[in-house]
Amino acid sequence: MIIQQPDGKWAMFSNISDTLLGFDMTKEELIEIVVERAAAKARWDIENSFEQLEKGLDVNFVFRSDMSFEEALKRHTEFKANCKDENWNSQVEQKLKEITDASEQK
Repeated sequence: MIIQQPDGKWAMFSNISDTLLGFDMTKEELIEIVVERAAAKARWDIENSFEQLEKGLDVNFVFRSDMSFEEALKRHTEFKANCKDENWNSQVEQKLKEITDASEQK
């Protein structure tokens, strides 16, 4: 899920693992990541489409963008056990603190 941060930069959040995949990105950086992920997903979809059809499966992926960046940060922090990269978890916690502090100062 792509989320715009309060400072205008961009973040990416995974609904599957409840973790942030990236933040503080420019549009260009995010576009590159999305293009790379789309290519990998397209390859996976094509490789698995016949198997899914033979099993009679009709998979429908739904994308939502109704989550705020602050909520994504909080959910990542709550479920950080799903993300084993402690350095990344520390960066996310620092960003949550920055956002929370900024909200409290308003």
